[in-house]
Amino acid sequence: MPNTYDMAINRDLNSFLANYSGKIGGMLVLKKYASGSVLSKIPDMSRRKLSPKQLEANELMGDANHYAKFIIADPKRKAAAAKKLGVHMNRVYHRLVADFISKGGDRSKLLTFDGKPPKKK
Repeated sequence: MPNTYDMAINRDLNSFLANYSGKIGGMLVLKKYASGSVLSKIPDMSRRKLSPKQLEANELMGDANHYAKFIIADPKRKAAAAKKLGVHMNRVYHRLVADFISKGGDRSKLLTFDGKPPKKK
């Protein structure tokens, strides 16, 4: 019976594959696991069905990214956000995303700049 998995496993830590991970030519993916590196074809995700809760979470994350990118696009807003959040400048984006998600995307509870939070995309 042939192997039903289309992958190659490499357990040699000295191999050149041990130091790499990611897509190769849009057809293969190199993954790193504790047991070694695995080279396999990219999974076909065209038939996956997301639940309503997953779709809602994806939308919330997209809104959070839009909100954080809007704020860090302007250096003055980014500096003000860093001060209000009490974080260093290089942590502002992640803290804004976390703050947005923790507040459930309720724009009335978010940081405001010029009197209002950014508009929803």
